[in-house]
Amino acid sequence: MSTVCIIGAGPIGLDAALRALEGGKQVTVLEKGGVVGENLRRWGAVTLFSSNKLNLSQRMRAVVGDVDDGAFPTGEEYRVAVLEKVEAHLLAKGVRIVKNCTVTNVGRIGLLKSDMANRAGCPFRVLATVSGEEQLFTPFDILVDASGCYGNFRSPGVGGIPALNEAKYRALGTIQSEIPAPGTDLTGKNIVVVGAGYSAATMLRYLEDKRYGAPASITWVTRQDRKVPYTLIESDPLPQRNELAVYANGLANRRTGTLAEVADGKLTFNTPTGETFTTPYDMLYSLVGYQPDHMITRELHNHLCYASEGPMALAAFLLHARADGGSADCLMQACGGADTMRTPEPQFYIIGSKAYSRDPTFLLKIGFEQVDQIFELIGAQ
Repeated sequence: MSTVCIIGAGPIGLDAALRALEGGKQVTVLEKGGVVGENLRRWGAVTLFSSNKLNLSQRMRAVVGDVDDGAFPTGEEYRVAVLEKVEAHLLAKGVRIVKNCTVTNVGRIGLLKSDMANRAGCPFRVLATVSGEEQLFTPFDILVDASGCYGNFRSPGVGGIPALNEAKYRALGTIQSEIPAPGTDLTGKNIVVVGAGYSAATMLRYLEDKRYGAPASITWVTRQDRKVPYTLIESDPLPQRNELAVYANGLANRRTGTLAEVADGKLTFNTPTGETFTTPYDMLYSLVGYQPDHMITRELHNHLCYASEGPMALAAFLLHARADGGSADCLMQACGGADTMRTPEPQFYIIGSKAYSRDPTFLLKIGFEQVDQIFELIGAQ
């Protein structure tokens, strides 16, 4: 019986576990958080753009049973109603799920990165910290990285690198890269939101609705100087997305710049015209997206795109699709076939949002298709 290690117990990681179980494999799932879908819990109060029609694979439906396909759950509602039921099913079938498990390194038994011969014949070994103690998981014939990108924030600084003193004030907690949890009190505070994605629009809407109390001021900064920040999609099938885009496009208090320096109570931004402006702040919510962390697999052979940091074969497919006039709408994305999921490392696969990396158009349904594709490759090998 071949052995499979899946890093990440989010929707895509758990669906991969279901698929591996179908194939008669021995499965271990390593989850960084204390619950399955930990990242979903971290923004659990936010409503998903996609309905349940797109949020469950057929394998999940067979486990969970009837769901309301027209419902748009919050992250936590989806996590409890779907992922916890899938977890219970997997555990009952003998799948090992290790929580509070932070993977730190992955390699092959008996091989260095520079060794080229017989890589397929040497099992994977995974070093992790479990509840503060190092633990080794091995051997595995197949390794699937479904750890995602959430939590690996990108910087709002000039050129994408941190602004002067940004690290200091992140450590102090006055710079955050997540939408705050319900109950957070921002009353009387000067709030700055940086970003032009839907997380930024959601945060602005929550602030205006006084979900966190009544701030003293709200400043919105985008890095690109576009007259209309959000492109509306005709007859958008995702009503929450359309509503947020219309709302954010109607805001008049937007400024353009990249963060240059952080000081006590003050932010300095550089504008596209070479000027600077400052704004007072008590909390900065930098919602400019996330990036993958490939350090855990640095001892494996992994060909990454120089622009998106995603696996090269898939990244090239996505870039060509855009160049050929493909839509940037996440609902219009199509998988490029099993070959786009190959990496130079035999039996190592990156799936889910980490496969898309800096590309923001990933959707759960794409991840479920990726699961089928990598097991098509596994079956062929």
